[in-house]
Amino acid sequence: MTALRRDLGYKLLSLLLAVILYGVAFLQNNPRMSQEILIQPEIEKLPENMAIKKKPEALSVTVTGNIQAIQAFRQQAIKASLDLSHGEEGVNRISVRYQNDPSLIEVNGPGVTEVALEKKTWRSFTIQPQYNDSPPLGYAFKEAVVRPRQARVRGMESEIKKVDSVVAMIENNGPFAGLVELVAFNRNREAVDTVEIEPAQVMVTLEVKTAPVSKMLVLSPVWIGRPAAGYAITNYSFEPLSVTVAGPAVELINTSRLSVSVNISSLQTSVTRTMTLAVPPGMRVIDPPDGKAQLRLDIAPISAPSGSATASPTPPTVASPSPPVNPPLKENP
Repeated sequence: MTALRRDLGYKLLSLLLAVILYGVAFLQNNPRMSQEILIQPEIEKLPENMAIKKKPEALSVTVTGNIQAIQAFRQQAIKASLDLSHGEEGVNRISVRYQNDPSLIEVNGPGVTEVALEKKTWRSFTIQPQYNDSPPLGYAFKEAVVRPRQARVRGMESEIKKVDSVVAMIENNGPFAGLVELVAFNRNREAVDTVEIEPAQVMVTLEVKTAPVSKMLVLSPVWIGRPAAGYAITNYSFEPLSVTVAGPAVELINTSRLSVSVNISSLQTSVTRTMTLAVPPGMRVIDPPDGKAQLRLDIAPISAPSGSATASPTPPTVASPSPPVNPPLKENP
């Protein structure tokens, strides 16, 4: 015990000097410094019936500590928060709570800031499905089934007034069934992302059904009988030359002509006839609407007088490429 107390003053002085030297060395390696930074406070516990009309401005604060502590503070996701659990409509003065460890870093900044709140309201919308309306040839989409059919848009009244429609955006290349996100749009078809939509997703079913297609067909005569003895058809023409026919895709896809039966028995003179166009079962003429065409027949003697051209006994052939098949017809609402 006596040996422990021997030169006690020198021992205590040596311990004190060691602590001081450690502190000096620590401060040299980890100097304290101050930096000014901008902090965007995080809003917490916002009442369900309130919406933020005006966000709080960024806060300019001074942080003091060693470089490691300052860097760690800068990297925090939340550096300051505002408790709005008691927020009311209008401007609220809220205390700022800085998210720092006082033993490592000191933060000096505004103690309060202002947040403007507005009560939420809601409005009901009928959900409109939007999809790629390009079904396979010969098919058409049935009316999309959306469940539920209604959605509620919640938010500030000033923002809800911007909403013109709520749309289920379906990404499809044919029939579809699945969950679809809802998007609110204004009149200019711009997304309004300042409102909430309940529900956020809906179930959509999109099925196909068989549907007629349309195609232009060239009118082609089928002669019945023969002209009077000594006469022949020198020319003929249809007006219009072609018509538009609707029918099943499997029947129209390889068809380019519509046959027209023409009785030419005992004809001796040129005539013009109105022909009612007959189409196979399951088809119909949609253009011209009355389903009729004018046929002009030129008849002449086979043996022409001396010096005149000889009439041709064979009617001319009208050549035409196969017209394309048009998409399925849209049903009238």
